[in-house]
Amino acid sequence: MRSLSAEFSSHLSDEVTTLCRVFVLELSDARRFAFTDHDQSLLFDGLSAQPLQAGETEQRGGFDADSGALQPVFGLELSRDAILDGVLDGAVLSEHRVNWQSPDQSVHLTTGRLGAVTLRGDMFETEWLGQATLLDRSTGRVFS
Repeated sequence: MRSLSAEFSSHLSDEVTTLCRVFVLELSDARRFAFTDHDQSLLFDGLSAQPLQAGETEQRGGFDADSGALQPVFGLELSRDAILDGVLDGAVLSEHRVNWQSPDQSVHLTTGRLGAVTLRGDMFETEWLGQATLLDRSTGRVFS
C-alpha cells in the first residue's frame, strides 16, 4: 500500500484536484530529466519538469506484464547520435502523480526501464518495461 501525506490525502478527497503526471528519466550516466503532462513547468524532486510538447504513453494492465510504450516529442538534451550510441540503454523511467499547485505532494506510481528504441526523424519511440517484465524472461541454460 502506498503511503500518502495527510496534506495529499486531504487534497485527493477534495471535489476538485490539481493533479498531473510527472515522469522522471534517469540515464545510466546518472543524468536525470523530468517531464509532465501539465501545461506549465514545475519543480519536482529537484528537477524542472518540462511540459510534454506532444507524446503518447500506453500502459497495459490485467495479466500482461506491466509495460507499455512511450512516444515523446520533447527537448531532451540528447543528440540523435547519442541515442544511436545507446545513451538510453538501461535508462530508468518512473511515474509520479503530483499536485501541481504543491509539487511536494506526490505519490510514486511505478518504475520501469526503457527497452528497444526506434528513431523516426527527430522523434523516438521506446518500449517501457515494468518491473514485472523481469519475471517474464528466461535465464539460465537450455537443454534439449
